Amino acid sequence: MAERLHNVRILHGDWHRLVSSPSSLGLYGKTGIAGVFLDPPYAHSLARVQQLLGLANEVSDPDRGRTDCYLCDDDKSQVDQLVADVNRWCQQSGSNPRLRIALCGYSGEHDNLVSDHSWTKHSWTTHGGWANTSKKKGTRGKENRSRETIWFSPGCLGE
Repeated sequence: MAERLHNVRILHGDWHRLVSSPSSLGLYGKTGIAGVFLDPPYAHSLARVQQLLGLANEVSDPDRGRTDCYLCDDDKSQVDQLVADVNRWCQQSGSNPRLRIALCGYSGEHDNLVSDHSWTKHSWTTHGGWANTSKKKGTRGKENRSRETIWFSPGCLGE
């Protein structure tokens, strides 16, 4: 693995700072190609995110019942704004053939990238993790385990 990652540069920090500079993305390196893996918090309100993106006129769905696990979760609208900002950057940057962007979220959060910007998506059902720790049926973890999705920009290589 060390050999495979020998020329890989891993950055972490505020997502917007990292993706705002071509030098941060490594676009000036030997290949001029960069992989970007984005895993923002799950949106609290899908309708609110769609409204922020200009895809919907009114907010009608309640909060989706996800638990607070990020520092910014105290302000649910701040989380939804962050999700919308990441989506907007993906819309603007996804057509760059030198970027290989993977964006994580729950099913439906970023489907506009597929319909409007030629992205592809891959969804799956998790088989373990916290969803299996409760003996109760119908827990949030068990309900959400089939919603995990990754969207891939057009620059990503196919199978």
